[in-house]
Amino acid sequence: MIQLLSGLLIFPISLLALNYVRKRHRELLAYRNHLVEADVPWSLMLMIVLSVAFIPLLPGLNMYLAALMPFLIVLGAIMVFLSQRIDIEQLWIGGKLPYLFVLKWMIIIYLALPLPMALLAALSTLILHFVGIETDAQDTVQHFLTLENTEDYLSFVIYACAIAPVLEEIFFRGFLFPIMKKRAGSLFAYLVTAILFGAVHGHLPSFIPLSFLGLVLAWLYDASGRLWLSVLLHALFNSISLALLFVLKMMGILTL
Repeated sequence: MIQLLSGLLIFPISLLALNYVRKRHRELLAYRNHLVEADVPWSLMLMIVLSVAFIPLLPGLNMYLAALMPFLIVLGAIMVFLSQRIDIEQLWIGGKLPYLFVLKWMIIIYLALPLPMALLAALSTLILHFVGIETDAQDTVQHFLTLENTEDYLSFVIYACAIAPVLEEIFFRGFLFPIMKKRAGSLFAYLVTAILFGAVHGHLPSFIPLSFLGLVLAWLYDASGRLWLSVLLHALFNSISLALLFVLKMMGILTL
């Protein structure tokens, strides 16, 4: 009943948001930053350094690794700023954007996601059911449902809502997308990075909807030329998803 009512409320709003994006997407192009081509050494080094540096925040791993964190972060910063082939400020900031403009587009794009992602999730479930593959929740969702104390919740939220969006956007949109676009064209870059983004989450039922999300994140980066916008949308998506999971868990609707 709750799912039906929420669908009746959210899907019309999502449809209106999709229509707004379709009609007004050129607003983003008006503020477009020149898309900086990726420099392989800095992208990979930064991703590896941040990945290793934030390992201690994952539940159940050796906390003594935390001692390495300041060193690794400083090393990553040095590697980035010593690079002579990339303007870090241009890649991340790309010139100032009006705050209300950013807020408006983050809300609209997010509201546009539920309808297509729900339809794609339903399609994915039907396909898997048809071929006889059982579906279950993502490992990360199952892990979230097992959390009990504040410390575990906090570390999970930090990783899912801050660290993962930064790392994934650096790799998929900041590194892979511009390289593929330059060498094989836009269509190839969009499709391959989206498919890899969906596949890396390792959950068949979510593969199609997450690939769609990868397309949206790549489009936002490509349209604006600003990596931080795709990071922000990714973090917003993860944050609201976790908040909904938490509410459903507290209400006893979602259990293992």
